[in-house]
Amino acid sequence: MAVKGKSPNGQRKKYTLDDGRVVDVFVVAKEVNCSISLALARLNTSSDPDYIFMEKGLKLPEGHPYVKLERERKIKNGNRVKADHKKEVVATKSFYDPLMRLVLKTI
Repeated sequence: MAVKGKSPNGQRKKYTLDDGRVVDVFVVAKEVNCSISLALARLNTSSDPDYIFMEKGLKLPEGHPYVKLERERKIKNGNRVKADHKKEVVATKSFYDPLMRLVLKTI
């Protein structure tokens, strides 16, 4: 994975890839022709050079590596179904309701 820790003042954080290359965010952004935030996200996610230098916007037929890991994690945890958060519509208060009349008097 990437090298962790702080760099000395004025130096950029260096990341070591699986093939032994040492790169920083600006090198990746320039080679891929992408934003610095995308390069940083890729470097923080993986140390695989194929993934880091992959063309911007490229869609893999088998999916990205982080998607596969997340899918495996969900399957391992039992694929819990999310709760349905539909709220019932509360009927509007009638003018003849005593509390509503009190509120309207104070306006």
